[in-house]
Amino acid sequence: MAYKDRAAALGEHPIDARDALAHTVIIDGRAVGTWKVRRQTMPGRAAAAARSPVSIAVAARVKLARADWECIRQAADRYGRFTGRKAAVGNAP
Repeated sequence: MAYKDRAAALGEHPIDARDALAHTVIIDGRAVGTWKVRRQTMPGRAAAAARSPVSIAVAARVKLARADWECIRQAADRYGRFTGRKAAVGNAP
């Protein structure tokens, strides 16, 4: 099911069409940005890459409160435990 008017979920700062299929950051029922995983790998080191940390790059579309960033960090920690890697959160370039 879809709605023509998505303002209730997307608010004043809609997600760009290029990001429509990206991982979406949802806070209080609103899409506030997107996130990507950036793996830190070294060429020729497949075994080390499997244990290397991941960086979660968040592209926020609105200014997020400290409490929002803390929730994102907690979600990143859960993601890290799921993948068996340490995860860190940062702003997307």
